[in-house]
Amino acid sequence: MTSFGKFFIDREIFEDDIWEKPAHFLKIWVWIVGRANWKMVKKGGKTYHRGEFLTSLEETQEANKWKVGWRTEKLSIDQVEDVYEFLRKTQRITTRKTTRGLWVKVLNYDYFQTLYSHETNSEGNNESNRVATAEPEGKEKERIKKENNISSVPGGTERRESSFEKKKVKLEDILDSTAEEIIAYFVEACQKKLGFTPAVSRGIEKRMIKNKLRPDPSGCTMPREQIIRLIDWFLDPRNKSTESLSKSLRVCLSTTVINRFLQDKAEGICFWGLPDS
Repeated sequence: MTSFGKFFIDREIFEDDIWEKPAHFLKIWVWIVGRANWKMVKKGGKTYHRGEFLTSLEETQEANKWKVGWRTEKLSIDQVEDVYEFLRKTQRITTRKTTRGLWVKVLNYDYFQTLYSHETNSEGNNESNRVATAEPEGKEKERIKKENNISSVPGGTERRESSFEKKKVKLEDILDSTAEEIIAYFVEACQKKLGFTPAVSRGIEKRMIKNKLRPDPSGCTMPREQIIRLIDWFLDPRNKSTESLSKSLRVCLSTTVINRFLQDKAEGICFWGLPDS
């Protein structure tokens, strides 16, 4: 595995379910994201798209060994299988056994791994905190740019066009107002659909919403309307994929739930817009 190149890790991982798992779960997950192909490649007569790669349980085991003094420690194959099962169950990946090995696809790779510049984010991080993914090339790059509304600007850089730039009011004021509106919508939806008033930690939830809304070069923003649809989908009592989850806004905005939402949406499963039962 090459040691150069970069990929994107969302800070919300600190609040995600994988952060509470044993350390090797996170280590293997980061390895998988970094191991996935960042552009379409052909190997052994097979085509692998962005987010896909071929591996094995044994390779995963070997790649994630560690040192204890002079001694080398490894996970058991069962432990590696447990991690893959968790990642499949939380809809981070899908896998398929082949004659050549284990085919792995990181779900929603384009959504989480499209980053077109090394600029700092709007929270004012310094140079050492800048991150970027390797950019896709050719037609694939043009496809992703079109999907994420990316345009070229003078100087050779590329950025997401933002309607906020044309407004005179401060961006943070807009984000604060919209975040409060979404929080109020979630509370009202819980009362209407599930019959209870949820506890809201406004500082955490507000920051998570603003991170979704904030226009940045990463292409990982969610418009207000999509967050509203996410909430409706998350709280719908007929939705089997979320019925066992704690009904909090923090869980609703987690990467795991967003992955499930995007996956269900891609499969044509749509609960929003239906009349309340």
